[in-house]
Amino acid sequence: MAKILLFLFLISIVSQAQEWVKKDASVVNTKKHLQWEDRTEVGEKLYIWKMAKAHCSSMVFAGFSDWRLPSHSELQSLSKTGKDNVVFSHLGDTLYWSNEVDTKDDLNAYVVYSPNGFLSTSDKCDKNYAICVRNTK
Repeated sequence: MAKILLFLFLISIVSQAQEWVKKDASVVNTKKHLQWEDRTEVGEKLYIWKMAKAHCSSMVFAGFSDWRLPSHSELQSLSKTGKDNVVFSHLGDTLYWSNEVDTKDDLNAYVVYSPNGFLSTSDKCDKNYAICVRNTK
């Protein structure tokens, strides 16, 4: 019985490690079928919301042009990997824009604090960071 439990434990560790794969200057989540940019500018450039959306939608990177600003739930999934799993080289401890507008106040959009996945809103004219994502399927 102990051997079976050890085997299952080892399989779970291996499957978690394979969920996030570093590929060039990006990180691919193989379970959620998402590819995230992981370049220096992720932690260096600040954008107002409209410019963050434009930056991602016009980006041609890693041979793809279908990049976009992520949803808040996609961003929150990064908080689980940012500290526990050192896959991202340029994901900072800061606020990142999501592609979603606050339904109660359309002057605001949702942002996610990367270390803990805390969701809040920010005025669209505030400057925050952007990380772009694309679907791999």
